[in-house]
Amino acid sequence: MSRQGKYSSEFKEQAVKRALTGSFTIKEVAKSLGISYFVLRQWKAAYVKKSEEEQNPPTDKQIKESEELRKLRKEIHRLKEENAILKKYFSHAFEGTKSRLEFMETYRGLFSVKSMARLFNVSRSRFYEYLKRRKNELDKYDPEFVKFLYETWKRHCENYGFLRLFRESKKLYPCYGARSVRKVMKLCKIKGKQEKRFRPFTTDSRHTGRIAPDLVGRGFKRSSKNEVWVSDVTYLPSSLGWLYLCVVLDLYSRKVVGWSLGLRNDSQLVKSALMKGIELRNPPKGLIFHSDRGSNYCSEETRKFLIANKIRRSNSRKANCWDNAVSESFFSTLKREIQYNYFYKLEDAKVTLFDYIEVYYNRQRLHSFIGYVSPVEFEEQVA
Repeated sequence: MSRQGKYSSEFKEQAVKRALTGSFTIKEVAKSLGISYFVLRQWKAAYVKKSEEEQNPPTDKQIKESEELRKLRKEIHRLKEENAILKKYFSHAFEGTKSRLEFMETYRGLFSVKSMARLFNVSRSRFYEYLKRRKNELDKYDPEFVKFLYETWKRHCENYGFLRLFRESKKLYPCYGARSVRKVMKLCKIKGKQEKRFRPFTTDSRHTGRIAPDLVGRGFKRSSKNEVWVSDVTYLPSSLGWLYLCVVLDLYSRKVVGWSLGLRNDSQLVKSALMKGIELRNPPKGLIFHSDRGSNYCSEETRKFLIANKIRRSNSRKANCWDNAVSESFFSTLKREIQYNYFYKLEDAKVTLFDYIEVYYNRQRLHSFIGYVSPVEFEEQVA
């Protein structure tokens, strides 16, 4: 029987910060991450104690400046929202009150009704009367069913389209078929994010590192976990320059077993992501680690690390990104579904990626390859 995997210090810190935001209770965070409530409480107590020891109490001047900064940020947020509304509105060149009401209905989840009503010179009462008339078409459907579809769509950050919403609805509302789900989606203006056309980019393999043979051969379907791990690195724009994200996925369940974010695309980035996966999964001897031919994967430092952990190395063929299609597909999904495309701080990027990978992708998002369940649920079902 293998020992229980350890959680990295970064995982603990991000889990505690998620609990301290105030948006979730400790119990909710613990449940979403699949850890014990009492363990998370211990992590939180240790984190708060460490923070209090490191920080001094703020002075009156700092408190005043903080309050002024909060007001300025609120004002900037209001101005940005109004500016974004106007850009959206005039780009469509709507005419008449009806088109304005339709616009308000479409974007009420993104902008506040009060701001849009003020800018479009439409009373809020008229807008809500318009919504009431629209709801009459939904009367033939169970209100709980309609609410379930809309809230599920929102809970998944508006990523889910028809197929995933239909799969979710069949669990609680088997009496409603595909046609009903499509009709409600149309009436509620529910649309999933469209997948962008995949553009393959090959890795520059012009380096002196040793290239390993391809041990996977596009055999992306595996019968057990910790048999084959695949990895790749992608780029995320930020005010600091490019941020580099390295992920390691288990081909069996498509679960992200390790990930690392840094300012440099080097061997240390790869080793950091791998170490998190090793600490969490404690893989057996002979695990295959598949990647492209990048210098960070073929360096002497990475090779020695893999040998020390009894992991077999595998590289894609030259100029053939399809040999690592699972990793490429994950990055395509991440960039399509993530809430932000530009980061101002490294810490902000880590928080966003932690929420997406550890909370949403691994534990909530339905994956089509494994029968429309989450990677964690898939592994638990088999176990």
